[in-house]
Amino acid sequence: MSEIDPWAMSETVTMNPGSVGLPGSIYAPAPQVPPLDPRLPRVVAGLGVLYAVVSIAEIFYIDHAVTLADQLNALIVANQFPSMAQSAQLRADGNTVGLVSWVALIVFVAILVTLGMWQRSLNEAFGSVGARRAVLRRAGYPYFRLTWLACLVFSLFLQATTVPQYSDSFTSSIDHDHEYMLLCGARAVLGLLLVYFANRLRRVADEAVGLLNGTYVP
Repeated sequence: MSEIDPWAMSETVTMNPGSVGLPGSIYAPAPQVPPLDPRLPRVVAGLGVLYAVVSIAEIFYIDHAVTLADQLNALIVANQFPSMAQSAQLRADGNTVGLVSWVALIVFVAILVTLGMWQRSLNEAFGSVGARRAVLRRAGYPYFRLTWLACLVFSLFLQATTVPQYSDSFTSSIDHDHEYMLLCGARAVLGLLLVYFANRLRRVADEAVGLLNGTYVP
């Protein structure tokens, strides 16, 4: 299995698995690849869904805070003062948004850890640089990597800017929160892309195992 590209041998293996290793065959005998553990890709996909859900939930919490800030700003414009309860509620909303942002970051770190474990298991299963590269290339792994790198940037940036550092009015805070909601929406989309690429990599890896073992059926 040294440097075999599973798809380079797909036609021969699919039509006549016994041809691998026979005299005159261009393919050397390859040890059977054990079935891949489905748990790690499922965990990655599940965490990706959770990441998207947390991002969407954060949008709703921010929207609640924006609505309250709008009301308090209207009171100030009308030369009235917000009550202590209203001000406390606004602070509580801000703390909740910060907490949800931390949860999103923790979920993403869990995605990275599980993804690293999954890649290591793929390396051990295929045991071949050529086969492994063929799997990653066919699964569009460069786009997968770009997606989780973008998720990392978004998570760190949003965590660092949960609360505007310089907010001299409710209006500037509201503008900040509207921008923050858009970024959370983009982060949710990236989470769903993580799920898509995780499922694609799982399918491609399973197909490669079938091709190498001569058991793949299109």
